[in-house]
Amino acid sequence: MTFFRVQTADRDTAELLDPTGQYSHTWSYGRTNVGISVCDSIEDLALYLASAIGNGIPVQADTWALVELAGDVIPGSKPVDPEFESLIIPTAIISVRPVDSAFMAMIAESAEFLASFDPDPALDFEDDNNDE
Repeated sequence: MTFFRVQTADRDTAELLDPTGQYSHTWSYGRTNVGISVCDSIEDLALYLASAIGNGIPVQADTWALVELAGDVIPGSKPVDPEFESLIIPTAIISVRPVDSAFMAMIAESAEFLASFDPDPALDFEDDNNDE
């Protein structure tokens, strides 16, 4: 199975295959987990980066890389955002490419999609016929 993640382009992707570096942490460094954090698809990665948890990751076109990995999900692992993330032990790097404007647009579209679930304040109203 393959998975996707983003990381700064200057990070050596070979480190992902080194067992001594196979850990993930929150951007605030408040929690460290064994395994590399990934998403099941590029679409899930864009949703994660647009979500409340992932939107703090400062992804930028050309200075970040999109990495596709093969690997095995760690049974019983507890990623920071289990809705979108999995923790894996990577077995191979499939591809590495720069984050481009198309992927950045996918993140923006995902943010709009997620925002569509926020309640619209214009729809909040009180029943004026229920005066007490």
